[in-house]
Amino acid sequence: MPLALAFSAGIVVDRFAQPEFVGSLLVVGAGLVGCFLFRTQPAGALPMLWLAVAGLGAVNHHGQIVRVAENDIRHYALPGGNPIRIQGRLASQPLALPPNDDQPEARLANEPSTRGLVNVSRVLTHAGEHNVVGVVQVTVLGKPGDDLRAGDEVEIVGRLQTASGPLNPGEFDYAQFLRDRGISALVFVPGGVNGITLLRRGWTGSLWGWIGVVRERGLETFREALPPQQAALAQALVLGEGSGLGSAGWEKFLRTGVIHVLAISGQHLVILAWFLWLLLRLPSWSRRRSALVIALILLTYALVTGGRPPVMRAVWMVFALAVGLLLRRPVNFANAFALAWLIVAGWNPAEIFQTGCQLSFLAVAVLHWGVPDVRFGREAPPIERLLAAQRPLIVSGALALGRFVLLQYLLGFWLWLAVSPLALSRYHILAPIALVIGPPLVLLTSLALFSGFGLLLTHGRVLSAPFAESTRLLLAGCEGLVDWGLQQPGAYVFLADVPNWWLVIFHVGLLLGLTLPLARRVRIGISVLGLGWLSLGTFLALGWFRPLEDRCTFLAVGHGGCVVLESSTGEVALYDVGSKQGNAVTKRQIAPFLWSRGIRRIDEVFLSHADFDHIAGFPELLERFDVKRLAWTPSLPKQETAAVRRVLEALARRDVAVRTLQRGDVGTVGNWSYEVLHPPADGPPENENSRSMVLSVKHTGLTLLLTGDLEKQGLSQVLELPAPTIDVLQAPHHGSETPYTPRFLTWAKPRLAISSQAIAAGKQAPHALFERHGIPLLTTAESGAVTLRPAGERFVVERWK
Repeated sequence: MPLALAFSAGIVVDRFAQPEFVGSLLVVGAGLVGCFLFRTQPAGALPMLWLAVAGLGAVNHHGQIVRVAENDIRHYALPGGNPIRIQGRLASQPLALPPNDDQPEARLANEPSTRGLVNVSRVLTHAGEHNVVGVVQVTVLGKPGDDLRAGDEVEIVGRLQTASGPLNPGEFDYAQFLRDRGISALVFVPGGVNGITLLRRGWTGSLWGWIGVVRERGLETFREALPPQQAALAQALVLGEGSGLGSAGWEKFLRTGVIHVLAISGQHLVILAWFLWLLLRLPSWSRRRSALVIALILLTYALVTGGRPPVMRAVWMVFALAVGLLLRRPVNFANAFALAWLIVAGWNPAEIFQTGCQLSFLAVAVLHWGVPDVRFGREAPPIERLLAAQRPLIVSGALALGRFVLLQYLLGFWLWLAVSPLALSRYHILAPIALVIGPPLVLLTSLALFSGFGLLLTHGRVLSAPFAESTRLLLAGCEGLVDWGLQQPGAYVFLADVPNWWLVIFHVGLLLGLTLPLARRVRIGISVLGLGWLSLGTFLALGWFRPLEDRCTFLAVGHGGCVVLESSTGEVALYDVGSKQGNAVTKRQIAPFLWSRGIRRIDEVFLSHADFDHIAGFPELLERFDVKRLAWTPSLPKQETAAVRRVLEALARRDVAVRTLQRGDVGTVGNWSYEVLHPPADGPPENENSRSMVLSVKHTGLTLLLTGDLEKQGLSQVLELPAPTIDVLQAPHHGSETPYTPRFLTWAKPRLAISSQAIAAGKQAPHALFERHGIPLLTTAESGAVTLRPAGERFVVERWK
């Protein structure tokens, strides 16, 4: 255990302090020299050993995650994409991704695609071939023509680009996520069949190729034997393939706090090991031989399901137990636990920063050390045994069942209390309903796993029908239970960010409380202290102590718009909630930013007009935040589009006040005041862009003009008004140049313009248009979120990037 802690400390230091690689090597050398010098003095040798191991952890992290080879493929990638022709070997089985039918207006939403990893060996350019190294994630629009498998050599023509990092505070760092998995760059292949060519079959000589074949046959078995919904659930539960569930399927398990039952983990290995133990004991195999065979089968199963840290943790602990049986030596749980951590961290040191890995190890630690007095096989006192012998069998059975159920709920509550802060910090959901449906769902999924394994083994034979039917019924019961949980009042609640310093103190305290003998002697005091700390974390997540200040933030949402107004009096307003990416904009950018600011209530949302890229995220916003009021233009609710219908349907499910704004209306958002400059009560009779809501927003020292997609006759009507003094202008229609634009910029004369946009590959931001009028332009695509802070008679501009 001390070695595992030292190795982890080295990884953490290299991750955040980023020391030089040579310095970490010197630490390893110094530790080894110290071990040699103090070899006869354990008190001195052990700290030196820990120092060497910590240095080794830093070296491992730096070599795998930080260091980049000079001929790495990422050097050819560009942020906007670079046309490329590459050759390499498939490193994973290509996975068909279903289209997103939730919002058909979203860009490429209805396009099926295929995704896989390619270990690149050559780049072909006009100057010749170049040998390279690195792994790229390839996304092919449509399905490639050949039946490709891991290990096959392919040639790909597409666009090579770097993954973008977060553009807003609180946003998920996808670029770091890919780096942690050893992925150098992204390749998009729009050509489908024409964009990827099979050069040579090679999967038969690849371990991952055979694993891909086994996995595909398992997926096909479930598709053939079960209805589509249960087949998708079985694929996720048994084989770790969740693409068939879709975002909606995963979302309901996430919101009810039981998503862990679908993650391939130790529970799956326990069920499979028990299943195999029953089979292997039939031919009267010895315990030692059975344990070794089971360990090898479990390792194979773990690799088939993706080899994720939660399942690999269980595999290595099973291997430790199997080796103990072979050598006839007792297995210490703490040593097996630390060994599994060391192997997972050594294979990929970045995994210890992933929520799934942390939750897996944390749950096992809590179950082992946190509930030491719970023993299923504990012998009852003599008086209890005597009383039990006098009871009827049905009464004794009912009491035993009741005790078992009560124990499961107590264990579930303790585990939920321990892991909820970490899960909350990642998913921002607290799900009390998990305490109710968790234990029965674990029972149903355990039985479904047992039945699912039987179906895989018997498919195509006479015995497969009972396994298929039982699997279908059990999975239907799982889904029905989750759907029931979603409908209960208070089933889940979305909360704001939990500060990292709070999480660190909580988990250090939990670790010490679980392992230190002194903590066991003062349990009451430790429990009171822990509940107090949990209460503080709850208050922080509720946003009770959030920072209050006057500020305006233009979020980077791609081609779309969202402006957040915050007041030091606590009020919050949003101007537009949309993007070309559809409702995902709320999940990926808007909600994470608001939660990072401790915001859970929105006083008013202004929707400038009915275009998809300005309102698509509103329904998801209502799901996650308490929205008090919505303001829209006279024409917006009359538009007969799918996006407007979804907004109206979302409003029908929520208690949100709605009002219509038109020219001349005024109001306030805390210390901010606003006036509506456009549109009038009727018209103009063109498209929705020309009827965009134009707000003049003022604060001491700062005046904003928010324009939406204003263009054509609408822009002409605004030009007829007296020109206000404008400090910051939201560039109309994402900076597009129209015949009215030069006149409008001359009329507005802002000190700064901000454009909410995504710069397409091969295109440039419209800086020249604004520079001709002497107006500096910031784009959210280049600057990320842009925040304005009033400062007396001046204002401060902050760019997130």
